[in-house]
Amino acid sequence: MPKFSTGGAAMKFYGVPEMKKTLGELAKKMGPKGAGELREELNKILMKPAMVIRDEARDMAPVKTGNLRDSIKAKPGSESEVAGAIVYVDGKTAWYASLVEKGTSRNAANPFFRPAVVAARGTVANMIADDLGKLIEKTTSSLAYHPPKPTS
Repeated sequence: MPKFSTGGAAMKFYGVPEMKKTLGELAKKMGPKGAGELREELNKILMKPAMVIRDEARDMAPVKTGNLRDSIKAKPGSESEVAGAIVYVDGKTAWYASLVEKGTSRNAANPFFRPAVVAARGTVANMIADDLGKLIEKTTSSLAYHPPKPTS
């Protein structure tokens, strides 16, 4: 097994306390379950792809009266949930949505929700990655340690 030596020279790492402080501040902003200061921004970021999935599901939903199509909705996660967004079918107005999606012994399945998610997943993944990357960059750069510029 090879041995490594610094030749007797000591190494010193600069910025470690500042990095720890930055990571601590970022954790505070995220909060438990993403419920910190950034929750609102996370919900906004995640609502955009949720709307894409909602629109795709509406386009794929079979239409007799339009009730099923109109009952497909998107909303931000509630305060008690993890930050995010939810796409759902309002069961009060379209209680039969799962029967249409999965079929019954008398009617063949006419899936619209699951295929919408599959169709939109590439677009949605890119939207989330781009927007989260921007949020992370903005947040970490504002929290990062910036050493004072040397005066000449």
